[in-house]
Amino acid sequence: MIEIKLAKTAGFCWGVKRAIDITMEAANGKAEPIYTYGPLIHNPQLIKLLESKNIHVKNDINGMSGGEIIIRTHGITPEKRNVLREKGITINDATCPLVAKVQGMVRKFSRKGYSIVIVGDDDHAEVVGLKGYAETPVHVISSGDEVDNLPMYQKVFVCAQTTCDIEKYKDAVERLQRRYANLEVGETICDATNDRQSEVIQLCREVDAMIVVGGKNSANTSRLASIAREHGIPTWHIEVESELDLEALNGFSRIGVTAGASTPKWVIDSVVQKLASIQRPILSKFPVFAAVLGFLVKGEIYLALGVSALTFVNMRAMNIGADRSFMVLSFCAILSTYLLNQLLRPEEVKRSKARKYYYHLKFHKAFMTIALLSAATGGMIAFSKSPVIFGLYAAILLFGGTYGMQIMSTRISWVSNLKNIPASKDLFVGLAWAIIAVIVPFQGIGSGKGIIAPLLFTFGMGYVRTVLMDMRDIYSDQIVGKEALPILMGKEKATSAMYGVLLVISALLFVMMGDQTGYMAGYLCGTVYMLGFIHYNQNNIWAHSAKFDMFLDAVYFLIALFIILLA
Repeated sequence: MIEIKLAKTAGFCWGVKRAIDITMEAANGKAEPIYTYGPLIHNPQLIKLLESKNIHVKNDINGMSGGEIIIRTHGITPEKRNVLREKGITINDATCPLVAKVQGMVRKFSRKGYSIVIVGDDDHAEVVGLKGYAETPVHVISSGDEVDNLPMYQKVFVCAQTTCDIEKYKDAVERLQRRYANLEVGETICDATNDRQSEVIQLCREVDAMIVVGGKNSANTSRLASIAREHGIPTWHIEVESELDLEALNGFSRIGVTAGASTPKWVIDSVVQKLASIQRPILSKFPVFAAVLGFLVKGEIYLALGVSALTFVNMRAMNIGADRSFMVLSFCAILSTYLLNQLLRPEEVKRSKARKYYYHLKFHKAFMTIALLSAATGGMIAFSKSPVIFGLYAAILLFGGTYGMQIMSTRISWVSNLKNIPASKDLFVGLAWAIIAVIVPFQGIGSGKGIIAPLLFTFGMGYVRTVLMDMRDIYSDQIVGKEALPILMGKEKATSAMYGVLLVISALLFVMMGDQTGYMAGYLCGTVYMLGFIHYNQNNIWAHSAKFDMFLDAVYFLIALFIILLA
């Protein structure tokens, strides 16, 4: 059995996350392209992802006049900043605050007459920017070995590139102190770099091999790989999962995984999941069963069956029997809506990088056929019921299937306005679930009782599930819009909101229990299951596996089974 140890510090640092937030906010709702002055961060996968959002890298601004440009995390020189202003270009500054602080320190000590020494990579964008703030002689050294080659100065200020190797900087400072009597030392290596490098050193004591994930042109990622190699650990520096040499890694029992500050979590997740395939889990012994289960989960069929089961429970709770046609209608609505929402916007889906959605694109024709057949079947059933039910079904299909498409947002203003309502997506999904799994069967039968409890529970489950999926996307550094609650409130507050919604629903269900003890108990079991699922999966590394979706949506089948056993 292979043990995979994932570094806690792997993935985006707060400075990178801040830069992405600034960039996405600048691009939000704009049809014209947004430019970053050079790559926002050193990660080719994220750069491609941003390009799908019409955010492009601009290395040469000579032909640019007016417009808006985003300063990348590494910062730029004052001269370049002045050129941008002279051209009338609006500057949106995403420079890492720590880098900006170091820029200020270089300027401050330079104006006091100190010569400047920077420990780092001379051609790195951050160092190039730092040199621009020096008004006195400035020198860049890559290690302490170069100290003796520096000119003699009366007073010197030394600082490090924020992602510099800690030990390398300490050695350089010690040598500089011996060479210069008047030396000011800047503590400029960021805490995230410090923590990341320290954790790699600790991880090297616990593993037999190390995988470092991140851009090959990322200085901080390359240093992590160097540190691991210096500690005698076989190390592979890769950018994506396809570069893993599983045959070579199969000989190790403990494998460590870490990543640079500019590596998205979804890239790390993919690497971890591929490494896990070496372990030969139980399902791998039954490949046909595993393939079928994967198809059901990734193809949204499992979810659609779950909502169909929930419709069954709701109809029983409302005392309107269990008309199978309404269960089929729920199945068709959910299946076609969720599939079409992915298939009709392939470029948007590609940026998510989730394996589930790549699965949709890989078998695009098959899933499109399934989606259209499902939509047509549901449409015929809805039409046979009543004009009202057909209208509700068509509205869910049209709005849900095209939600998030750029063409819909630009050509139909009210769709754009609805989409821009903060946390709107989560609310709309909850409402759609309540309509298709509660209101439609209640309206179709024309009689019944106790609609409030099923309506409340179904809306809450659809809402919480959507927020939880948004949380998964944010955990994996996917770019979601402000229509998602976790973007509006932040992950911690969004998690509290999910707990709050489920607890309020539980309390109201308990109050409304009355003579429907069995059905209410089933609903309460569902809320307890979701509370436990949220708690367990807050930081789960398999959040983007089919296993996550399978256990998340199992709750609907469990409730239905509970009701059947009570009957």
